[in-house]
Amino acid sequence: QDVLAGRVPAVLYFPGCGGALFYRRIALASLALLLHAGMAVVIPGQHLCCGYPLLAAGDAAHYESNLQHNRQAVAAALHAAGEAGFDVGMLVTACGSCRESLVRHGLTGLDGQVLEHNDIVQFLVGRLPHEQSLSEERIIFHASCHPAWSGVKATKDGGKAARALERLTGSSILINTGCCGESGAGAYTCPKIYNVLRERKRERLQAALAGYAQDAPILVGCPSCKIGIARTLMTMAANHPARGRGHKGEGGEGQPVIDTHRPVLHSAEWLALTLLGRDWLAGFKGRMEKPEGAAGVRVVREGGDARQD
Repeated sequence: QDVLAGRVPAVLYFPGCGGALFYRRIALASLALLLHAGMAVVIPGQHLCCGYPLLAAGDAAHYESNLQHNRQAVAAALHAAGEAGFDVGMLVTACGSCRESLVRHGLTGLDGQVLEHNDIVQFLVGRLPHEQSLSEERIIFHASCHPAWSGVKATKDGGKAARALERLTGSSILINTGCCGESGAGAYTCPKIYNVLRERKRERLQAALAGYAQDAPILVGCPSCKIGIARTLMTMAANHPARGRGHKGEGGEGQPVIDTHRPVLHSAEWLALTLLGRDWLAGFKGRMEKPEGAAGVRVVREGGDARQD
C-alpha cells in the first residue's frame, strides 16, 4: 500500500529545548521509536520553546507572546501536514515541563478539537509489543518532579513510567525519588536551595547504587533531570563505586563532553538502545539521509516498510 495514499494517521512531536538544543539524541530517539511503532510523525518547521521558563519566572507577558507564536507555528505545520494527506490527532512530548506548558496552549487539530497529549513512553507502551526477555537488567529510574505523563497525578507518574518500561523491555525498573537539584533554571538562580536538594539526591543515589553494575545507566524522563543527575554524579568522588566507571557524556555535534562516568539516559534513548540495537543512531541517520517522498514529506524505509516523518 502506498504510504502516501489517503489520510495517514500521524502524531505531532514537540522536541522542545531539551530534545532540540540540549540533547538532540533524545529527539532522534523519540523519532526513531515513533517510526518503529508505525506512526507518521509531524514536527514543527522551526525550533519552538514551550515557554515554561518564562512561566516559572513570572514573566506572563512574554510567556503569552511565546504561546501565541507557538500556536501559529503549530497550526501552520498541521495545515501543511493536512495538505499532504496526514491526519494528526496526538501530541507527543518527552519532557514534563513541555507537557505542563503545552496544556495551557490548547493546541488543536484541523478538526478544531484539542489534541490528545501523551509522553513518548506513554504513547509507545500502547503501540509496541510487550517484551519479557529483551533485557534482564536492573535499572534505576529517577522520577522527576514534573510529571511527564498526561492524565495522571504527579505522585503516580514515576510508577507509571517504570512499569511501562518494564513491559516494553522485561527489565526490572527501580524508582529513585527526590529532586535532582536542577529544576530548569533553579540550579543557578537559587543555588543555595538546589545545592541542598542535590546533596540529598546524592545520598539517595549512593545508597541505591550499592551493588549496581558499574556501567549500568540511570534513567530519567526529563531532559533537565538528565543534566541534574549528571551533575549529582559529578559531586561524588571519582573513585566512588556509585559513580560507575569511565563513561564520557555524549559530546559530539557541538555538545560539551561531561565526564559523569555512569551514563545518564533519557527513557527514549534507553528504549532506542534496547529495542533498536546499539547502532540505532547510525542506522537511523543513514535512512534519513536517503529520503523519498514529496516536498515536505520524508519517507523512511525500515525493514522493508515505509514510515513518514
